Amino acid sequence: MKILQNYLYSKFISLLHITQIRTKIIFLGATTLTLLLIISVNNYNRSRLTENLCILNMKNISKIVTTSNAIQEIQRERGISYTQHLSSLNNKESLSIQRNSTDAALYKLFQLNQNYIETKKYLSTLRDSIDNKRISSEEIFSQYILIVSSLLEEISNINTIPIQGMEQLSTIEVKKIFFAKEKLGLLRALISLKLQNKNALDVKKAEIKYLYYQYNTIIDDVIQSNNVEIADRLKKFAQLETSKKTFNFVEESIRSENLNLDPSKWFSISTQTIDDLQATCAQALSISSDTLNNSAAQAIRDSLFFLLFNIAISIIIAFFVITIVYSIYFPLEKITNFINEATQNDFNCSLDFHSRNEFGIIAKNINKLIIDVKTLLTEKDFIAYHDSLTGIYNRHKFIEEFNKELKRSDRHNHNIAFAIMDIDKFKHINDEYGHNIGDLVLKTLADVIKENIRETDCFARWGGEEFVLLLPETEQKGAIALAEKIRNAVEKKNFNLASNVTISIGVSTYNKGETLESIYSRADKALYASKEQGRNQVTFNFDA
Repeated sequence: MKILQNYLYSKFISLLHITQIRTKIIFLGATTLTLLLIISVNNYNRSRLTENLCILNMKNISKIVTTSNAIQEIQRERGISYTQHLSSLNNKESLSIQRNSTDAALYKLFQLNQNYIETKKYLSTLRDSIDNKRISSEEIFSQYILIVSSLLEEISNINTIPIQGMEQLSTIEVKKIFFAKEKLGLLRALISLKLQNKNALDVKKAEIKYLYYQYNTIIDDVIQSNNVEIADRLKKFAQLETSKKTFNFVEESIRSENLNLDPSKWFSISTQTIDDLQATCAQALSISSDTLNNSAAQAIRDSLFFLLFNIAISIIIAFFVITIVYSIYFPLEKITNFINEATQNDFNCSLDFHSRNEFGIIAKNINKLIIDVKTLLTEKDFIAYHDSLTGIYNRHKFIEEFNKELKRSDRHNHNIAFAIMDIDKFKHINDEYGHNIGDLVLKTLADVIKENIRETDCFARWGGEEFVLLLPETEQKGAIALAEKIRNAVEKKNFNLASNVTISIGVSTYNKGETLESIYSRADKALYASKEQGRNQVTFNFDA
């Protein structure tokens, strides 16, 4: 049995070595996607989404409850402030208690959203105007309505997200009931006015009738909706004794001119009815919140289940993944390490890897590519730093070398000399013999100068017929001597022209703190002086 196991194992390993990488990857991908993605990930993500949506909806319901509580307190404060202002009563204690309740509700609201600070400021200004009798009853009424309306608008903008597989939440219907409750609050205030001010009977009667119509329209719309639970709760609310007394008196105030009811008693009954309606909304929202909480808990359990299921599936396919990756990882690691080493060593190496699969082909082509890259880099560097005509350094390379030497000079405090060389009457050579001969003169001149300078000197073509020479660790005397040597060698060189080719040279030495521009400028002035004095000579610029 053990021999059979060893035989099968060796065959399996052998099969792994000869199987193409593409086949291994297809096998690995098919196994992983089939067992993990299709079975687990989709369900896991769905559970997590349900959980997040439940939590988000619970937060939104909490915002609705907190905002509705603040509206409830503001409505009560409106009723007390309005009726006391009309009746000229001075019951500061009840108003103060209610204002404290309102502030507590607004504080909770402010903790959810600091934008409500403006509502608090507006309310404080309104209270100050009421206390100092700077505002009429109508203005008190209308400004409280504005505050309540702004909060109702906030509630209408708080939306819950439908969740697949769950019943529709009651938030839409509850928000409608909040608007109906505001109509009821306005009815309470207007009828209070009607009871205390007989002169306002005709004016307020139409308003009371219209508000009562709006209230009934909203409630009927909610009852006729598909939410049976809310409809049942509203029907129970309508059967409450206080609700019957409230709505009977509202209907009586519409029909009759003479109302026999104490204003405080009316306020108490209607307030209780409004509180009952608020409680109806709170119960509906509480049930929705409990439903969401249970759904979120179930979603968490589902997520845990799918996570454990994921782990189980991963263990099952671990053997397949490890064996397949084994034959991929090590070749890739070797190739990757080699590539990193090659880039750090300017490609001065080769990849020692031999195999019959795709990695062997990759290694072979990498080695070929390295050879090509080394050739291209060499050519690129030469083209980038050398003049295409003369083969010596170009201006870009000269500036780079000059900056390096400048730093070295400042660090070790040694001298630098700089020379500019220009072919005399080069335009005449081009005009008389043609540009081909002119190019030949430039190349020959470059060869002559290279033969007469040191290996440490930096020689470059600056442009046109102008050449520059950097002489490290060279003082004035040595620079002038070398320049004369070059000038003399050029003058003696046979360029196969009717007359000799000569050059004029300007020389300067580096002063501490100078730049290439300044040392070039001084050498250029010296060159100009050589030209002015008859050409074919060396001039040194003594300017500091």
